[in-house]
Amino acid sequence: MDVFYRRILVNSALTPFLVALWLSAAGRQDAPDFESVYTLGVHQYFSDEYQAAYETLARAKLIDPNDPRPYYFRGLAAYQLGFDGRLDFEVGARVEARVAGAAALVSRSLERVQGPLRLLLEEIRVTARIQQEKASASRPRALR
Repeated sequence: MDVFYRRILVNSALTPFLVALWLSAAGRQDAPDFESVYTLGVHQYFSDEYQAAYETLARAKLIDPNDPRPYYFRGLAAYQLGFDGRLDFEVGARVEARVAGAAALVSRSLERVQGPLRLLLEEIRVTARIQQEKASASRPRALR
């Protein structure tokens, strides 16, 4: 999607309609890529458009279930909507612990998120890393 259409999508009062139209292209060759959908969801979150962010980030999770960032931001949006986003935090943390190099990318993505929800999220991330390390240590190592 070129910059012109992204600007219209982000700046338009018709954003929910345009997002639905844009995401309906999923089966076509010009289907949105993960980064575009994820970036839109994060933008919506930081613009206080929590319902739109929740829905867009749910779509991002479907496009790439191995990236923990949409799980975290969808969980944050859920909390802002008055729902419990802990399950998204936990699934994202398990994905992050499993995927090499994800921690640095996630930390950079979450820099703007502060306060009690960030503390909860960090606690869940640490717990998932510890569980992953324990699981890795208990697996038998291959003989060389």
